[in-house]
Amino acid sequence: MVKKNISKKVVKKAMPKKSTKKSANKEKIVQKSISKNVKIENTLKKKMSIITKNLILFSVMFLFSVVLYITSSTEIYENLFILLSIMFGFLTITFLLIILISFFLRLFKK
Repeated sequence: MVKKNISKKVVKKAMPKKSTKKSANKEKIVQKSISKNVKIENTLKKKMSIITKNLILFSVMFLFSVVLYITSSTEIYENLFILLSIMFGFLTITFLLIILISFFLRLFKK
């Protein structure tokens, strides 16, 4: 048996530049964090606008039902409007508390 000498080729693999990878990863991380912050701020603005619209709506409905309660003459309408004014007043106070809590949370977060 004759053994043939087969020469093995040594192939050097190109090493990636570490600084390029790190900077690319840092850029991705920075972009992700910026986009998350922007998304969070946009959703907070949308939620706050919805809450303020609801606060205004229910406060107007509360005032309207109180005026109708005062001006109504029959007992059935008085009972109906007092129940509506209690309900709308409760919802108005709830939305007002939500706005105040979110305001103070933002204030203490910074």
